[in-house]
Amino acid sequence: MFSIHMKVKEGVAIFFVLFLLNFLSASFQVGNSSHSIEKQYGSSENISGWVNISLNQEPADSLFSYPNGNSTKLIDLILGNSNFTYSCNVPECKNDYASEGGRGKNSINLSLYPRDSKLVGIKIKGNINSIDSLNLTLQSNANASCSSQIELDFLNDGSVEFINTNPYAGGQSCESLKNKGCFNSSKESDEYFVGKFPNKHCQNVTLYSSPGFRLGAWIDNESGGDKRNITMALYDSRMELVENNGKGIECILPIAGRGEVSCNINFSVEKPTKYYVCVYSTKTGGTDDAQIRGYSDSKGCGFYGAGKMPETEAFDIFAHGVGFGAIGELNISDAYDKEDKVMSTMKDYISLRYEDQCPSEGCIIPLLIKSNEKQDISIKDLKLRYSTTSGEKLEDKLYLLTSVPPRINSSTFQKLFLDSGNFSVPPSYGNYSFQLSLNGTKLFSENISIKNFPKVLGITPTLAPAMIPTDFEVSKSTNKTIIEYSWDFNDSTPIQKTTTNKITHTYPAQGTYDLTIKLKDSDGLEGAKTFQIIVGIPKEQIKTILDKDIASLEKIKAQIKRFDELVQDGLNAILRTREVEQELKDLQILHNMASKEEDYGKIIENLSRIEVPDSITLTKQMPFLQVLPSEDRIDLETLKEVAGGYANETDAQAFLDAVLIWELENANLKMSLEEFSSSLNGKSYPILNKVIIDVKKNYSEKSVYLFLEKIEGLIFKEKYFEKESGNYFYWMLGEDEKQIEFVTPKYMGVENLPVFLSPSVSALSIEQKKVEPTTIDLKQRWGAIILSLTILLLIAGIIYIALSIWYRRRYESYLFKNRNDLYNLISYVDNSKKKGESEEIMKNNLKKSGWTGEQVTYILNKYAGKRTGMIELPITKFIDRLFDKSAKPVNPPQKTNPPGFMKKPF
Repeated sequence: MFSIHMKVKEGVAIFFVLFLLNFLSASFQVGNSSHSIEKQYGSSENISGWVNISLNQEPADSLFSYPNGNSTKLIDLILGNSNFTYSCNVPECKNDYASEGGRGKNSINLSLYPRDSKLVGIKIKGNINSIDSLNLTLQSNANASCSSQIELDFLNDGSVEFINTNPYAGGQSCESLKNKGCFNSSKESDEYFVGKFPNKHCQNVTLYSSPGFRLGAWIDNESGGDKRNITMALYDSRMELVENNGKGIECILPIAGRGEVSCNINFSVEKPTKYYVCVYSTKTGGTDDAQIRGYSDSKGCGFYGAGKMPETEAFDIFAHGVGFGAIGELNISDAYDKEDKVMSTMKDYISLRYEDQCPSEGCIIPLLIKSNEKQDISIKDLKLRYSTTSGEKLEDKLYLLTSVPPRINSSTFQKLFLDSGNFSVPPSYGNYSFQLSLNGTKLFSENISIKNFPKVLGITPTLAPAMIPTDFEVSKSTNKTIIEYSWDFNDSTPIQKTTTNKITHTYPAQGTYDLTIKLKDSDGLEGAKTFQIIVGIPKEQIKTILDKDIASLEKIKAQIKRFDELVQDGLNAILRTREVEQELKDLQILHNMASKEEDYGKIIENLSRIEVPDSITLTKQMPFLQVLPSEDRIDLETLKEVAGGYANETDAQAFLDAVLIWELENANLKMSLEEFSSSLNGKSYPILNKVIIDVKKNYSEKSVYLFLEKIEGLIFKEKYFEKESGNYFYWMLGEDEKQIEFVTPKYMGVENLPVFLSPSVSALSIEQKKVEPTTIDLKQRWGAIILSLTILLLIAGIIYIALSIWYRRRYESYLFKNRNDLYNLISYVDNSKKKGESEEIMKNNLKKSGWTGEQVTYILNKYAGKRTGMIELPITKFIDRLFDKSAKPVNPPQKTNPPGFMKKPF
């Protein structure tokens, strides 16, 4: 064990001056036609409109903001505008790097806390031909842990190349790293004789991140008569034996008695991966007495046979990670990097980022060091050998790095649409001034009105044939009656008025027309919107539109493939990509067969009802946050059916209180969120949410149930062997940790996640409290004095508890009226930490975007796990429970299907 202290960074002042000078060269301009935004909004709606802007070396993390509102990075807003043309000074607009000092060092010492990260770099010079070898030593005083204490991400691209590979001394295992796949020990099991190779009992099991494993199974050889070698083995998804250094991953079980047995394998896993864990006999000598237990299950993950079979069984087979020992010294060398993955990716990075030609100051190769434990780290003994056009070179110096945002250029003025920026207007009705700024510089200011206006959402179709009647239909958003629809087709025909949202109209000639639709509701409030309608001669128009839609669909399919399989499934389901692809092919066939104007008119009418988005982007990322229990999430009827419950209605509230108190004291439930949006005609619409629910065991009860409401359009990542009751899925939790990953088009958030936990009713403490009358003998003077003092202390305690509750719950609401602001800021801090940004840089960026010092300090303390309010007494949470009953969470408004959805034409 050793202690390493941070030294004062050299050259920080010089770097800071250069950094400021670099920013002075950045600029942006707003065109003569500077902006256009809608002036009427409903409560909490997003600003819709555009700003006409030109960019010159503008930092990608420059913030668009408005007073007391959300902020959005420039690059994020640009990515939501598929038609905005721009370039960056680095490929893919990823962050650039600068060293925090002049000269490199032979060693760098760091002191890191959990969730801390730091950027270290290597500089090489010349015209690069190849990266030939790498040696680097890392020392740490981190103690043993059930998760890797350190992660090394070469190139800072999100891909972890190295973790700690030292297993726990003695091979003892971490319970949190044990996984039995789909086997549920509470279910009734049968026993089966262990098969002889090639027949095998196999189970699909996820191996968690660990430097070593024990493979095992429940075996009954109580008679001791079976003398065979019972083997555990590891197979991949194709049922091929996994190898390590040319040898299959196998081990022999020590079978004796009745119960779980296991054996060690020399195998490590950097990130959770699925394998088949199998058990079988390798020789026929002796009796066949040894048995394994299991049961048949239609949702099983196991099978029995000589090869891969349908997974309709569940066996008591497991994989058990042994955990991570103390790091001590970790040497990264050619021998460690057996697959040459680091050096080859370094060369690819130099080719892409610098085109193999390093500038005079050198090519910077970043290394992100992530810490999961408090530790002191020393990085030293670098020897990077590489080849240039002038010969071979050796680099042995290391540099502390800071992340520098890429610079964005747009040569001409362009409309940058604001719809994807989530600039929401206030929730209360009235007149307001909306002022948009970029990095604190005002772009424009407009007066807006917030009322319960009827809102025009969309029109179908937007493509129409000339001289053929076309049916138009408008979609709207309002809970009031629309008494009049006004249609101005802008083709010299009179304005038409209807009492329904449908009308038939014939355009006289081909061209582009502005169709303006106005709505008037029963309160006399009006809303309007203008759409472009493209009118053409059907025969000439159809092929162009078909080709465009098919090309756009191929682009969307390619974008979807960039995401993981779960998100792909969700997006394909919502956007109906497969169905729309077939519909476009069918319309191609109909177009080739058509001969009459009526035929073409019908094709183009159907074609115009298919809307292919311009792009699909990840628009929001929220790290794991604690899900606080809520009375509104608990469904008593479902809980009663699954785990027992109250006998009559008079017991319902006591039962509800008991569940809520148990959750407050025992539940360790977190969730993370990713939001995906489609962009159409410059506007962005959220269409899919990816949610991960994480439950860690923090209770002693054996039977604990996790309930998840059957959310609209829900797709699970894999088989979770869920059961169903009413409108809920549920699981009986047995392992130390359970993660459930799914996607849904429904809006999700920590405040409205439809999940709750509860033990069986027998484990709950349900009491009917009675208050007995108390008599006081006023003649006992000392008794009265003591009673008075007790009452005073009690009053003071209640006041203190009330204030601490207010600070913990109301203070946060006071600082952040919109809960989404809180989550967005936490996400921003988490992402900035991963990039190696200091708290000072984060504070400056947040203050630039309009956040107060009080808000910034609160967020940084909350993220770091520091106290954000008063010191709380143990009784606080019980008193806090009383406040909960009167404070019901407000669910966000449900979103209607946006125009980004593809619509079925027939």
